[in-house]
Amino acid sequence: MGWYTVRYRQVYRHHLPADLHVPLIITECGIDGLIEPRPGPAGAGWRDYVKYWRQNNIAPDGVTGYLDQLTWYDEELQKDDYVVGATIYAAGADSYDVLGDMADKLAWYWSAHPHS
Repeated sequence: MGWYTVRYRQVYRHHLPADLHVPLIITECGIDGLIEPRPGPAGAGWRDYVKYWRQNNIAPDGVTGYLDQLTWYDEELQKDDYVVGATIYAAGADSYDVLGDMADKLAWYWSAHPHS
């Protein structure tokens, strides 16, 4: 979490006129370990970080660790009324894959935290 997660705010605050209301849709979000520099182990998607999260007492398992990060990001996005939504990358894409247990946990999260 850091500069890459909510950098759109810099554009909206410093480069767009205050009276210009431009909706924002984030088409790909989530962990991307290929972006450097960043902390943590080598890896690409969230599944590559499971062992690291356990070893460092960040999360007991990968699904919980990733959901915690996505929850934080969702809460940040909700602070900006111009954000329409975001799409998590990706279904069926190796270490980024959100199918299976992660999809079940995301369905639970969305039903427990409906957005208007």
